[in-house]
Amino acid sequence: MKIDIESLAAKLGFENEEVAMLLEMFLETAHASMQALKVAIEMDDFDAIREHAHSIKGSAANLTLEPLYLAAKTLEEAAKAQQAIDYMQHYAQLEALISEISVPEVI
Repeated sequence: MKIDIESLAAKLGFENEEVAMLLEMFLETAHASMQALKVAIEMDDFDAIREHAHSIKGSAANLTLEPLYLAAKTLEEAAKAQQAIDYMQHYAQLEALISEISVPEVI
């Protein structure tokens, strides 16, 4: 997922450098949340699945990362309703979306 730093900075009202830093921080916390999410899925812990998906969803929304937001929202809502879905498939989708995010160098 290619990020247009200038457009995102204008949309959020920040400087380009600040947006790049926010994206870097998001990636760090997202990786930690994803590890915890995987453990929660393996343990069928719906509350923890919902909590970690909610965290990712909120951060994605704040950064206007719509595909990631929607994927996390789907997982959060399924866990909240304790639906019998393939949580690992949704986890893999989230993981793929996060791995596609690259933070361009700000000059």
